[in-house]
Amino acid sequence: MGTASRNSSIIACYSTGKVTGSRFTGGVAGGNSGSITACYWSGENTNGVGGGESSGATKVENDITWQTAAGEMNKALAENGYSNYQWEENNGADKETRPLILVRN
Repeated sequence: MGTASRNSSIIACYSTGKVTGSRFTGGVAGGNSGSITACYWSGENTNGVGGGESSGATKVENDITWQTAAGEMNKALAENGYSNYQWEENNGADKETRPLILVRN
C-alpha cells in the first residue's frame, strides 16, 4: 500500500497476495511512522508492516477471519467519522482475491 508517514493514518484497509522487495515489505504497508488502524492482510508476508510500528495490522489466519476483519474495520470507520461506508463479505466469483467489498450506506 505504501507508507504511513508522520501525521498520517491508514484506516480500515486490507490486502491479499504477496508483496516482494529488498527492504521494508509488509502485507499492509512498507513503513509506518504515522498510525495504522484496523488493517488486515493475507498471503505469504509474515509482517504487516515492513518498517516501523506494526500495531493495527493483523494477519487473517487461524481464528482471525475476513468476517472478523470486516467487523473491526467497520468499527474503525465509524469511530473515525466514516460511518457512511461499510465493509461486507464478497460472495462473487472473485472472493478469493477480493474477500471484502466497500459499500456506501
